[in-house]
Amino acid sequence: MFVAHIDIGTSYRLLKDFNRAREHFYKGLVLAGEMNDHDKTSLAKVHLVLCLLDEGQLKQAIDEYLIPMMQCKNIMKPQTLALYLEQFGNACRSAAKWGEARKYLQEALAIARDLKDPQLVSNCCGDLGNVFRSEGR
Repeated sequence: MFVAHIDIGTSYRLLKDFNRAREHFYKGLVLAGEMNDHDKTSLAKVHLVLCLLDEGQLKQAIDEYLIPMMQCKNIMKPQTLALYLEQFGNACRSAAKWGEARKYLQEALAIARDLKDPQLVSNCCGDLGNVFRSEGR
């Protein structure tokens, strides 16, 4: 059920129906809490971050989710941690915090390489390139 809510929420997010997307991500978050599964809780929060970033709610995404989640990064599974760091890096780039953006994206890239996840490696490389471009390099 958890994966279904995340997938349905993602579909709605891509369709720009953010209210429905959030509804499913919150349902996933509740299910993860009921299962006492910290990794799924973190994953649901990462998807809520994506929704907020798509809506242009950068400050809310950083303050409500990304910064508080940093305390739990040591207990996230590698795939979830890489996704979290990638989104934190992207949020930092949007906030013009280039050094932090590079740091998080490079961390995410290293994890993605260890996981041998070509899609995540590609995403992180592209995001890192956007940071360099934003910096004027």
